[in-house]
Amino acid sequence: MLNNGRKQSGAAPLPFIPICLVLFGFAAIVFVPPETKPPVTAVQVTQPNDVPMGPASAAQKQTLEERDLAERERAANEQSFLTRRNDIDAIKTSAHEENLPRELAAPGLELAAEGVAARNPAEASLARTKQALDEERRKVELLEREIAEARQAFEVLVASAKLAATTQAGAIQGRQLAEAARNTAEVSLAGTRRALEEERRKVGLLERDIAKARQSIEALEGSAKLAATTQAGAIQGRQLAEAAARQAGEALARERERASSLASDLETARQERDAAKKELTRISTAFKEAWEQEREKAIGLARDLASARKDIAALKRAAERRTSQVENAAKARPIDRASARASQRRSSPNSGQQEVGSAEVRKSRAARLMTIELPDALLPTRPPAEGLRQ
Repeated sequence: MLNNGRKQSGAAPLPFIPICLVLFGFAAIVFVPPETKPPVTAVQVTQPNDVPMGPASAAQKQTLEERDLAERERAANEQSFLTRRNDIDAIKTSAHEENLPRELAAPGLELAAEGVAARNPAEASLARTKQALDEERRKVELLEREIAEARQAFEVLVASAKLAATTQAGAIQGRQLAEAARNTAEVSLAGTRRALEEERRKVGLLERDIAKARQSIEALEGSAKLAATTQAGAIQGRQLAEAAARQAGEALARERERASSLASDLETARQERDAAKKELTRISTAFKEAWEQEREKAIGLARDLASARKDIAALKRAAERRTSQVENAAKARPIDRASARASQRRSSPNSGQQEVGSAEVRKSRAARLMTIELPDALLPTRPPAEGLRQ
């Protein structure tokens, strides 16, 4: 039997070569390096440092802090994404099968830790990201199990190849096992490809979520800029209002000074009016008293005038009676008087002149009694006007 075994082992290399080629081809198919994608670069969004501080500075500061936190977490997620992709590529290209479970579990743990630590305004997006990472971790674990099964199948295939080197029947059986392992590996490879496609789809979803987060951040930046513009307008309006209030205060102060000056002028005018009223009252009283005195004086003068007129009338009547008596006497004794006068002329040549002078004196007295004129002081005065009397 040993000889038979040696013969069979000597004849085994011929069918062993195709089996090795098949195994090498299978290994090349399984461990084909995945296509590399360009790394996703994290976009760093600079924050505006010249945001004006105002009444809404606290809210703006909180918004900026939340935006910074969201940006940092987004950058961390992108970096983790890039690291995970690189790790998966390294896992696919690595020939060390012992490190496959640990290298596949590390990105899942990092993604889980990052999902737990994520806190930002885009919490819903990060929650979906965490769910996607958990699903991806499950896919990675499933992939680990499939790789372990493929490794076991590969070990079985190697053992079958060794058995095929000893016996032809073992070679045939090994070929069958290799075909079965290849089928299993193809099925596993198809599952792996499906898992990779699913992972790519998840990556696309994550990229869309990141784009949405970036859009929300841009919207927040626009809102912050609008708030800054509104705040600048409010500050300018407040400055204009303060300037208008200051001008109104100055105008009010000037009006108050003017009103105070007018009040003092009014008080002075009132005092002057009161003094004028008092002076007018005093003058009116003095004029009234003077008028009363003048009226009493005029009444007295009128009485004196009436008395003088009565005296003049009495004197006139007496003069008339005397004149009539003289005329009657002259008519009764013209001859006696003529003779007497002639005798008187003879006795005293100046007697005729004396008689003529006495007659002229009597006539002048009568004339003076008839034409007496009163002086201005004795004339009656007019009463005061109604306006002056008041």
